[in-house]
Amino acid sequence: MIMWNCSTVEWIDIESTSYCNLKCPGCLRQQLGTRVKPYLNKEKLDLDLLRSRITKDIFPNLKNLSFCGTIDEPISHPQIMEIAEWVTSMGVHLNINTNGSLRTPKWWRSLGTFLAPYPHSIFFGIDGVGELSERYRIGSDWKLVRNNARAFIYAGGKAIWQYIAFEWNEHQIEDARNQSVSEGFAGFRLIWSHRDKSGEVRKDSSKRIDDTLSGLPTKSSPPIHKLSCRYLEKKRLFLSHTGHLLPCCHLVSDTLKGNDPNYTLLWKTEGKNNNSITHHDIPTILDNDYYHGIIESWNEKPFDRCVKTCSQSIHDEFEDTVLS
Repeated sequence: MIMWNCSTVEWIDIESTSYCNLKCPGCLRQQLGTRVKPYLNKEKLDLDLLRSRITKDIFPNLKNLSFCGTIDEPISHPQIMEIAEWVTSMGVHLNINTNGSLRTPKWWRSLGTFLAPYPHSIFFGIDGVGELSERYRIGSDWKLVRNNARAFIYAGGKAIWQYIAFEWNEHQIEDARNQSVSEGFAGFRLIWSHRDKSGEVRKDSSKRIDDTLSGLPTKSSPPIHKLSCRYLEKKRLFLSHTGHLLPCCHLVSDTLKGNDPNYTLLWKTEGKNNNSITHHDIPTILDNDYYHGIIESWNEKPFDRCVKTCSQSIHDEFEDTVLS
């Protein structure tokens, strides 16, 4: 059976830190309401560790490093500029997903100037025009985000306007798309979310189900004739802010929930340290019981997160428009 292999991996998502300046409803950070979970805002990945574990010698076909985690704001990492220098020095494409409300226009101008000659895409999460964009991204500032994006674009940076569709901002989608053109964005990404607890709109409302996060096998799932892992097909991996190398972003909850009985996939195999790049090199991790166990489960009793995400297609859907 096909496995993850360093020689074939082309894309790695990296959650560089557990810090974020916003309080978006429905985010994994905010499941205690407006309070941030106590184990967050404490950790960040060390750049020297990343340099030693992710190299072109280890990943000869690596094409993309994407800084887009489940709970982080990449621009909050104190070494984000040095990280950009490291990624571009390897000759791979750099992606960063940001809310755009940290740093100053001067800083963003410097980033745009540096990245201009290199392959890159910076996704600015802006879910509306004007103050409406601050409704979901609590703590954001529309004027600052706009000015930061402008500074980055004018300096030669490639920016993508990323827009999550909600019940309360659907009427602004075309206005935002038009503004993305006039502001010089290189693309517009519309996201139809898989969640609906914060008013997100799904492209197909018939897919609405309870967004239960779990790592356990389930008997209630419908019969599975074929399960194709989206991350495996895309030759992609996910690295969390704790240093855990995971098959995909959808399994991050395992590393955050500890020994909660509803989140035990990581502990049903070899334990969390065996997936940590702090303790092991990546070739060793990809050959451990955790990775073998997930793939073997697909034939008979898949974990329910795998079923929901890759069989029932309960995941975000993207509509990308290239503008320039």
